[in-house]
Amino acid sequence: MDGTRGTSMSLQPAEELLTLATDAYAQGRYEELTAMTDDLVGAVVRTADPLVKANLHRIIAISKVQTRDYVGALERHHLALRLFESVGDVRGIGGSYINIGVCHSRLGAESKAIDYFVRGIDVLDGSEHTTFIVNGKMNLGVSYSKTDRLVEAAEQFEFAVSWFEDHKMWGPLSNALSNLASVYDLLGRQDEVLAIAKRLQALADEHDVKLAAYQSRMLAATEYQHRREWDVALRLIDEAREIQRTISSDPSIHTDIIRARALRYLGRIEEAQDVYENICVIASQLHEHDTLASAQKDYAELLAERGMFDKAYALLKDHLSNGTSDDLRKAALEMHRFEAQEIERRFRERLHTAQEQERVLHNTLPSSVAHALVTDGHYAPERYNDVSVLFADIVGFTPMSSQLDPADLIDGLTNVFETFDDIAARYGLEKIKTVGDAWMAVCGAPVYVDDHVIRIAEAALDMQRAVRTMVFPGADSVVKLRIGIHSGPVVAGVIGKSRLAFDVWGDTVNLAARLEQTAQHGSIHVSEAITSRLGNDSGQRFRFSEGRVVDIKGFGSITTYELREGEGRQGARRIRIKD
Repeated sequence: MDGTRGTSMSLQPAEELLTLATDAYAQGRYEELTAMTDDLVGAVVRTADPLVKANLHRIIAISKVQTRDYVGALERHHLALRLFESVGDVRGIGGSYINIGVCHSRLGAESKAIDYFVRGIDVLDGSEHTTFIVNGKMNLGVSYSKTDRLVEAAEQFEFAVSWFEDHKMWGPLSNALSNLASVYDLLGRQDEVLAIAKRLQALADEHDVKLAAYQSRMLAATEYQHRREWDVALRLIDEAREIQRTISSDPSIHTDIIRARALRYLGRIEEAQDVYENICVIASQLHEHDTLASAQKDYAELLAERGMFDKAYALLKDHLSNGTSDDLRKAALEMHRFEAQEIERRFRERLHTAQEQERVLHNTLPSSVAHALVTDGHYAPERYNDVSVLFADIVGFTPMSSQLDPADLIDGLTNVFETFDDIAARYGLEKIKTVGDAWMAVCGAPVYVDDHVIRIAEAALDMQRAVRTMVFPGADSVVKLRIGIHSGPVVAGVIGKSRLAFDVWGDTVNLAARLEQTAQHGSIHVSEAITSRLGNDSGQRFRFSEGRVVDIKGFGSITTYELREGEGRQGARRIRIKD
């Protein structure tokens, strides 16, 4: 809005000013609407028309809502309501009731909000203003869900979904579906939640509704959060946040709640703490009481887990004393004392046991898996679509084991396997197990990395190079290895009860094992899945033999290759990859 327009606006007739403000609101030009507030207040005084005056009060109230002055907005909506009642304007009366309900809801007074929503819907019932009725039902559903009247909330949202779908209003339909899914989730109707997530994605694909794309990922992330599949939940949340940025510049604090939890349970504690801090600040500024309460409680638990009891206690006290009634404040004082003391008591009781358990688990399991077992008590099996698997075996170990002294044999094996473990750590491989003289590792699970094929190939070459100078005590020849590598999907999980082990299964594992068994002595036997990913290696670190057709048990005849060091790698110091 330019300066000339701003200086002359206060002189415009009230009706013209009302039209400009209404257009600004309808087109989402909220800053322009807010800038017009003083002129709109002046126009109320100038006009004698009660209907114009009522609509000016209404648009001023809407402007105040944009600046989160809900008390000021309530005052204007009540003024508008009295004027609409004086002229018998049904739409204005019903709409004012609903708008007053919205302000009470934003202030946390849900019982008052519900009363006004119901009155507004009743006034409009039977009129032609069905859009206002649906808007009222949507807001009523939100208030019902906040007060745990979930079945009633679902009824309101189901009505809205049906109406928006009939009228092909895809954006509002997306919002109604998302609200309905949230209620179904609280009711434990998980299948229907997933069905809505798919429906939202279909809306996004068919009608280019970005809001639907955002909400489908939010719902899916929530579902994976329930399943404790935090890495998937985090990926979906990050996708949702990117979409949300294209829709609105408002902070995405609702998505950040799940993001903070995912970071927390993935062991990324510092990041989680930063996100919680940010949520608390923004939710407080926006008067988002429910979001603030949820974030503060989660954050307090995280602080207590880290032994920061004073800060956790203060946060709980702030959270639980933010109530909107005397009763809530009294309950808050009691509750924060109990929760802070209880968290500290439980923490101290379990601290020694948890530390010992975590030490043992971290020595035997991947870090993220150990963390999940310590914090959640279980680790859910997971499918990984793209990882690399390596098997290595010492050639001639069986006859050697019958000839060497047992102590020399164990010393030799220990030397080989410790070398392999060091190489695995260097490239970010996860050792799965050793069986006899066989050693197995995976790259890309349980923590995914894009360059897992390069990492496992580098590791295999380093392993072959390392054993060229190794000799078992009492033996008369250097160690030779057979190595097999393949990439593809696997299923991973923890097996055992008293003795836990992280393991992977699937055709990818089986083929890697078969490649090792059919490898030439001292070679690295790989599949086309490996060569296709490494064939364009710009650093010339890798070379491959001519392909040969090999009959692999369970897989038939396939073309395989030998991986060798390229000229760019020979004699050079190998790259050390750090996560």
